Amino acid sequence: VEWDLTLLANDWLTLRSNGSFIDPRYTDYTFLVPPGYLQPSSTTNLSGTPIPVPTWQTSQFATIDLGRDPGGLPLGHARLNFHYYWQSRFLADMRNYNSSQRTSPYGMLNMRVEFEDFMHPNTNLAFFINNVTNAKVCLPEYTGVLNSAPNGTFGVPGTSGLLQCVPLAPRMTGMQLSYRY
Repeated sequence: VEWDLTLLANDWLTLRSNGSFIDPRYTDYTFLVPPGYLQPSSTTNLSGTPIPVPTWQTSQFATIDLGRDPGGLPLGHARLNFHYYWQSRFLADMRNYNSSQRTSPYGMLNMRVEFEDFMHPNTNLAFFINNVTNAKVCLPEYTGVLNSAPNGTFGVPGTSGLLQCVPLAPRMTGMQLSYRY
């Protein structure tokens, strides 16, 4: 199920929400593990097990249009944007996984203020903060040696020892200046 809703609350405020719900499962997934693969070492049947993806994902947006030259300053057309993204934990039976490798639900807030035609036509200036709350987030690494989700063998002697839970970027701030010609 997916949705995408936009509410034009008034001439200066736009609200938007989009997201999805998914509950995928393997219907018939039996395979023979290739020689040399770390685990498991025999025929495996994953039929009926969940595919490791987040069940819920949603984004919320708010745009506040501050108008042209707010406060009488030559700033151009100013807008303030907020974006909040949230996702549930990845579908998977993770009871036997190393606790440092488990994924969990998370939310991330980004903010941006932009000035279109800043002090000159065709010149734009923006300031942004990504991951405003500096959320510590860990996502599965999909190209690892073991498989596409964190493994219970992480940290166990005699296994690959690969870090399979990749942290997302911490808080970042920046400025963007562009000119259209």
